[in-house]
Amino acid sequence: MRSVLAVARITTASVLGLGVLLAASGWLYILRARTMLGGPRVGDALPLDELPRHSAVSLPTFLAVWGIAAVLLALLARWARTERLTAALLLAGAVGAWAYAATGTSILVIRQPTPSTPRRRCARSGCPPCSPASRAR
Repeated sequence: MRSVLAVARITTASVLGLGVLLAASGWLYILRARTMLGGPRVGDALPLDELPRHSAVSLPTFLAVWGIAAVLLALLARWARTERLTAALLLAGAVGAWAYAATGTSILVIRQPTPSTPRRRCARSGCPPCSPASRAR
């Protein structure tokens, strides 16, 4: 019976943790318009707002939202009774994977790169392997 409860607790914590990750991104979108705090701005914090040039969020807002998300994730890990090192590695991996996937998807949706985009940028910068003269050889 204990193993069933442990599996249920871990599954529930995983689903709730994913919800916290999704909500943190949503909180940034909601709070960016309402909190125009001073200070430096974190560029590309809202990657889907890149086209209208509204992708930056103030640093205090960014730190507050992700700080609250970190505390909630830590409480979930504690509730699931995971060890500290295991919880830290799992949470770091999950948050990193979420940020990577969200940014990659946003780049595909907003910038719509083609397979030849990196070669064109390289050729414009004068990179020797990509320049037209080196391709003629």
